[in-house]
Amino acid sequence: MSVGGFTLVSVISPAVATRAPSRYDSVPLAELEFAVVDLETTGWSPAAAAITEIGAVRVRGGRRQGEFASLVDPGMPVPPGIADLTGITDGMLAAAPRLGAVLPGLLDFARGCVLVAHNAPFDLGFLVAGCDGCGLAWPGF
Repeated sequence: MSVGGFTLVSVISPAVATRAPSRYDSVPLAELEFAVVDLETTGWSPAAAAITEIGAVRVRGGRRQGEFASLVDPGMPVPPGIADLTGITDGMLAAAPRLGAVLPGLLDFARGCVLVAHNAPFDLGFLVAGCDGCGLAWPGF
């Protein structure tokens, strides 16, 4: 699957995994910086839902280098089932900034990192769509 120009590979076992060469191949793992990102949203598809929270931790050599976190006003109500799932309510988002004010900070925070996400197709799909919607270029993580 390709998201934002990146090919996502599901790894079943090391013997099965294949990928294209990366500029990070010659960098020792302990020297790589990772930005581990997680999102909460109002639904399951970037075409019909919006981001309500962005969290990220920057890690190098197994040590936390920094954190980024922000609630996001999605510009739409949070459905009751999603509020039950995430614990995020409309009231919590009433004073939150819109995505266009939050995304530049996340992109800055993660610049130069390998981007990591538990459900990468989901999170990257929303982030790429969010950048498109805000007129921001998706960087080459």
